[in-house]
Amino acid sequence: MTCKQCDQGGGMYHLGCLECCARLVMSARPSKQRAGAMLAAIARHRDAPEREKITELVAVLCGNAPRNDLNPPSGARNG
Repeated sequence: MTCKQCDQGGGMYHLGCLECCARLVMSARPSKQRAGAMLAAIARHRDAPEREKITELVAVLCGNAPRNDLNPPSGARNG
């Protein structure tokens, strides 16, 4: 489920929404300094998602998610 800002897109962000926070951090790319500043601003919000959750979602959206049991390398079999 997404929030109204996620549905509208653009420059609107709700800092209590994981997807919005990930979009905000991604908007700072490729500057790691700006991304860090965005994460710090998000952390100050009382309803902010955990930093780890945000960075995990950013990695997934950027195609840099670490491999795990749910995301096996191509050609691998489960079980």
